[in-house]
Amino acid sequence: MDDGYGLGNKGHIRYSSRGGNPINKAPALDISALGSENFNAVKYLERILPPYSEEAVRLYSEDLASAKSSAAVELQKNVCKNYTEFIKISKEISKMESDMLVLRNLLNELKVVNDSVRDDEDNMDDTSSQSSAETEGSLIVNKLDQRLQFLYDNVEGIDKYLTESSSRELVTILENVSEVNNSFTKTVKNNIDLYLCNDVLISIYRKESSKGKYVHIFDKCYPLNEIKIEEFKPQSIVRVSSTKETTPINYYCDNLGNFIIFLRSLKNNINIAKSQENDEFKSEVSSEKDTPGPLISRAEELDKRRRSKRISISTFTSQKTTFKDDLDPTDINWLNELPDELDVLIAQRDFDKAVVLIEKAKSVLSMEDNQKIRSYRKTLDGKISSLVTSICNELSDPLLIKSQVRNNINRLLKLDKAEKAQEIFLSSRSELISHRIRQLVFNGETNQYIKELATIDFTLIKNTCEWYNDSFKDPKMSSYFIIWVIKEIDKYISIFRNQVLKSKSNFSVARECIETTNEQIKMLKSVGLDMNQYILDKLRKDIILSINHYCEIEKNNIYLALSKDNLVVNESTKNMKKIDDKSVTLTSSLITFEEIIMKFETNTKCLMNITFYEDVIKCFTLLILEYINSLNNILMKNKLTNNQNLAVLQNCVYVIKYILPSLIERLKKEFDRPIPEMDELLVKLQGIVGEMEKFTCSLLSDYFLENNTILPSPNYQIEENISDDSSPTNEIIKFTDDIYKFDINKYSILDINVLYPLIFEDIFLKLINKIDSCVFTTGGVQQFVLDIHFFLQVCEKFINDSINQLANKLCEYALCSYYLTLTAEKEANPDVQTDISLKVGDWYAERINQMHDVIEKKYPNFVIFE
Repeated sequence: MDDGYGLGNKGHIRYSSRGGNPINKAPALDISALGSENFNAVKYLERILPPYSEEAVRLYSEDLASAKSSAAVELQKNVCKNYTEFIKISKEISKMESDMLVLRNLLNELKVVNDSVRDDEDNMDDTSSQSSAETEGSLIVNKLDQRLQFLYDNVEGIDKYLTESSSRELVTILENVSEVNNSFTKTVKNNIDLYLCNDVLISIYRKESSKGKYVHIFDKCYPLNEIKIEEFKPQSIVRVSSTKETTPINYYCDNLGNFIIFLRSLKNNINIAKSQENDEFKSEVSSEKDTPGPLISRAEELDKRRRSKRISISTFTSQKTTFKDDLDPTDINWLNELPDELDVLIAQRDFDKAVVLIEKAKSVLSMEDNQKIRSYRKTLDGKISSLVTSICNELSDPLLIKSQVRNNINRLLKLDKAEKAQEIFLSSRSELISHRIRQLVFNGETNQYIKELATIDFTLIKNTCEWYNDSFKDPKMSSYFIIWVIKEIDKYISIFRNQVLKSKSNFSVARECIETTNEQIKMLKSVGLDMNQYILDKLRKDIILSINHYCEIEKNNIYLALSKDNLVVNESTKNMKKIDDKSVTLTSSLITFEEIIMKFETNTKCLMNITFYEDVIKCFTLLILEYINSLNNILMKNKLTNNQNLAVLQNCVYVIKYILPSLIERLKKEFDRPIPEMDELLVKLQGIVGEMEKFTCSLLSDYFLENNTILPSPNYQIEENISDDSSPTNEIIKFTDDIYKFDINKYSILDINVLYPLIFEDIFLKLINKIDSCVFTTGGVQQFVLDIHFFLQVCEKFINDSINQLANKLCEYALCSYYLTLTAEKEANPDVQTDISLKVGDWYAERINQMHDVIEKKYPNFVIFE
């Protein structure tokens, strides 16, 4: 069915070699195969063409075109040659048709004569029985009146709902009925008798007593003018709904004949009750009063008329009732000619007229069943089957336009073939979709192929939905269409899985294909079909495998980038970035890592929904942790230079300070929810980087102490008391100068307010560990305290309480060592002079302030930590 969407005559030829080069000679034409009734062009070409080259296929195509032209010329010659014989045979056929019509009329007349003779014989019996008809009717009425009186006298509880009334008459009874639930699957109550009166429908429940007898118990009562009924003939169930009760009651009878008769009586009496027959009856009484005659005779005539109405309804229960053939002779003649007329219309493909005739025939035959009616119905069913087959064959044509499809479906719906129309229509659409997909050419560009595939598939599904909704108005038929849509979507999913996800291609290709699918499938939302989530759910397992494979590839790329990184900060424009108005120089591995994260985010953006939330976040976490842990291992296990150590630390700080927070914000926006996993990752990485900072500062403190001998030092073993103009030692000045000259500021991301305090704290800790092995003299201990004051004064900006406490502790240890040395000398030489007074704290502070001006003049750039 052409819906206005085509791809042109695109196609491709498959090649295969069977152990050698393709054959360049064109294959021979197989006339017998081409003329076969079961000829399949696709299978024929798949069998014939594979061994041949492209040139041979072109030649074969030319041969086919030439053979087609030759066949057309030959056909024209045969038509001209046999034209005279064709005219002659046509005339003979026309004459035979006339003879057949004459013969059919004669047979119909004979049949009418036979039927009339049979009817005359039956009328003899009818005449003899007419005299007893009135007597039989009176007996039926009396019997019904007795059963009604039985209800009043013997049914428990009926007096609460019904009182005896002279106007109430019992019409008929349906015995052995069961009450079932609304799904018709479970019996609620058995042994129910339904009594139909002219004003109410009474339900009586028969309960078996201990003595083996039945007790009649009142169950329900329905006024006829307050109920409506719904019949389910295949299940022999009638549903009774009352305007005063919300829950309908379903009654089941296993005797189909009695059930149908009772149902007709119930319908008739409901109609009588609702048309207020009692008012009409009163009007008849008032009109009779105006006519002359005895009052008693008029009442008897009205009662007789009323009883005749009851008998006409009651006698439906009689097993002896027979139905007459009410077909007119005109209808009989028309029904006899109908099969031939339908054959002609089907051959002429005048389906609309054929459907109209069939509907008319059904209306004519919609009367009581008998042998003749069944015969006509059987013949009509055969013609309906033939007509349905022809309509279905046309409906399956892929070249039909929308109006033609709708017309054919409407014809099938009028023929009560809705399910057949569904099946044929959707099957033909499936074949059309498959045919269009086979026309696609895969030239190695997966994303282009998937784009064309999605366009074809979803466009045809959308058009099918529009056509389906225009043709099938019943909402109950929508479930079958949804099943068809899911099957077609599953076919697309299968192709997508094989071409994209199982091919292990670059994930950027998979991302483009997923985005294309998401974009193209939006067209289905315009017709009420939202299949996007269904596709993602079906592909979830394969997409997750592809994401994990992609993540492993990027992990290897991270390892490769680290292996090539010399961890040296080169001031090149390639590695320079502007951050917070500062120029930052990064190492090559960090540049690569940031590109990997950005690319991974771009490629997985189409999957950033709740379906893939856990897997996407897991991959981001894995990549970031892998990079930080790798840098941590490099720092801890390799002997790097100080600059390399700081470069490693700067890379880690850059990740947790800039890359990760901005990534978290973008992910929150995409997923439209908080990302607690990434927040936990940030806290974890901050802990790792904190340990790396301590380790790096420890290495730097070792470097400064190794290049400068602070303890032990001969400067702190001077016997004489220091003079009032004493200065810090050259060693402490060089030590401070080395720290100054070491340029941490070029690692602009690193926080010197964090690093220098860590370095100084580690330095004092290591000096404390060395002081036990040092000897301090009178002048030496004072020089040591002066040097410590000098260092603290110069580095005051980065000195915290912890460092001050360590410095005080270091000086205390030096004084303790001095006093221990002094005590030992006193014991060894009691005559030694030990009452030398030491300088007080204010002197050290005043002396350092005096010297600071001298040092600043001598080293103008020695304002170390500005």
